[in-house]
Amino acid sequence: MDPLPEHIPKQASHTKPAIEWGADEQLKWIQHKRPNLLTGDKLEIFKAADISGEVFLECVGNVEFFQNASGSRTRN
Repeated sequence: MDPLPEHIPKQASHTKPAIEWGADEQLKWIQHKRPNLLTGDKLEIFKAADISGEVFLECVGNVEFFQNASGSRTRN
């Protein structure tokens, strides 16, 4: 018997607060919510930055932080 969708491990990682997520859990969440947001070089830069959930939440809205973490400037 196949597991119910709510019991699939991929989804289970979202049962703990985002502040406790590691970089991999954040990436999975971002890719689920916005599948085309991080691709190619942007995806590799995000992975290399290895930002914790705590830091990510503290810096939400701080575009300069993310630009500095990626080592580049993004255009709006």
